[in-house]
Amino acid sequence: MNLAVMRLKDGEKVTPELVEQLGYKSESAFRRTFKKVTGKNTSEFQIA
Repeated sequence: MNLAVMRLKDGEKVTPELVEQLGYKSESAFRRTFKKVTGKNTSEFQIA
């Protein structure tokens, strides 16, 4: 999950490609796990 946080902070968006690279089969599974582990939504880490 640290890799996901770093990539989102670097400006990457949650895309099917990113989700797959991180080992998840769906965006919803990734987003659920991300929220569970970090306590925050992915949008809170993305640069606006």
